[in-house]
Amino acid sequence: MLDTETTGTRSDAEVIQFAVLHPSRTTVLEACVRPQGDVPAEVTAIHGLIEEMLRDAPSYDVVHRTLEPLLTGKRVMCFNAAFDACLLRHTADDPPRATCAATTFPPGVPRRSQEGV
Repeated sequence: MLDTETTGTRSDAEVIQFAVLHPSRTTVLEACVRPQGDVPAEVTAIHGLIEEMLRDAPSYDVVHRTLEPLLTGKRVMCFNAAFDACLLRHTADDPPRATCAATTFPPGVPRRSQEGV
């Protein structure tokens, strides 16, 4: 499972935090990313990440070197795959194929039945 936090909801948004979880629910990677642009207040209100928290974070290029081998050749689930895949295409040479968890697992499906997928 790949989860991202971003600087907005448009295609020009930047990823400012990644989390990669294994199907066993183990955190494989959690990393903040220093954005090139601003983090708008309305976005901070959603995820709580402020520019001061990201000031000393590595650039996307540095985080990508760790992220890429974790995702290459894998089936990647995202909460909003279309959006996350769009962002990854803008920042990665060979982005992973993403599947949307929201459409794969309909509302009301217990989390335990989703393990191992």
